[in-house]
Amino acid sequence: RVPFTDEDRDHLAQYLATRFPTRDGRMGNSAYKDLGETDDPSWAWARQHTFHSWREHYKMNPNMMDARIDYYLDRLKDVGHHHGHDPRSHTRLVGKGDEEEEEEEEEEEE
Repeated sequence: RVPFTDEDRDHLAQYLATRFPTRDGRMGNSAYKDLGETDDPSWAWARQHTFHSWREHYKMNPNMMDARIDYYLDRLKDVGHHHGHDPRSHTRLVGKGDEEEEEEEEEEEE
């Protein structure tokens, strides 16, 4: 059995923030199965634990994990389409440069 690290928790929080912006669905098996079955090299961290282990970790620590997820949700870049879908990017976190760029755009609009 491999213990969970803070880095594991951050990865899981980022994944769940992009997959489930609300708490709905975070307890289902499908999200964790998808996580465990991906061959994408950027998701190699997911192979540290079984899909069941990832799900159980969320299930046993919902308050702590939801707080981490909320942290990442606040940093997901708003893609601005607002057509009935979550307007945040599901792949890109807002960085310092992006925040400054957004502030400049807002100033130009005024």
